[in-house]
Amino acid sequence: MTATRWMQYLPALLALCLAAASLAGEKGPVRANEAAAHLLQRLDAMRTLQARFVQTIVSEAGDALETVKGRLVIVRPGKFRWEVTEPYSQFVVADGTYLWQYDPDLEQATVRNQDSAMENTPAAILSGDASGLLEHYDILAREEGAAQIFELQSRDGEGFGRISLRFDGGVLSGLVLLDSLGQTTKVALEQVMVNEPVSDSEFHLSLPDDVDIVDSRDHGG
Repeated sequence: MTATRWMQYLPALLALCLAAASLAGEKGPVRANEAAAHLLQRLDAMRTLQARFVQTIVSEAGDALETVKGRLVIVRPGKFRWEVTEPYSQFVVADGTYLWQYDPDLEQATVRNQDSAMENTPAAILSGDASGLLEHYDILAREEGAAQIFELQSRDGEGFGRISLRFDGGVLSGLVLLDSLGQTTKVALEQVMVNEPVSDSEFHLSLPDDVDIVDSRDHGG
């Protein structure tokens, strides 16, 4: 997966993790307008999320293209850390102002303005504004056995066409995201913790002196 495609998928995925965790605890069938209202209400109560993840990218033909493992940390408003630990090392960190991607194997880091990097993606939810998500998706909720499933269906066909959020025992356990090209991103979450303290150090990267930094920030002026 190219760096550009990775950056398109990653903020959306993390934003949806936060949205999904905020819905934990809801039971029974929920109509679209009620699900949207619950999403807005619950987001206000969700301050942090920490979890281990396994993410698999699957082609339209059903072939696994890539599987990575790692950890994620989210603090609202506007901070997250996505750290890949297997089979390679990669860091994507948003500190509330800038979005950093660091690839140790390539000895390269990229930094850009966080707002512009997330523009027109569901990642806008990280800033505490869920209106963008609700403008582009219809939200439904249902039960599947003991699990709760929340479905987000795109209205305009852009970005992710469909998103499924799964809860087992009231805890977020998985996400499935289908893009407009038929490619699917599956994420399994474990050891999920919400509203636990998070150190500010999670959102600062200490880069080696020999790392090549590509600065794509708009410094104004």
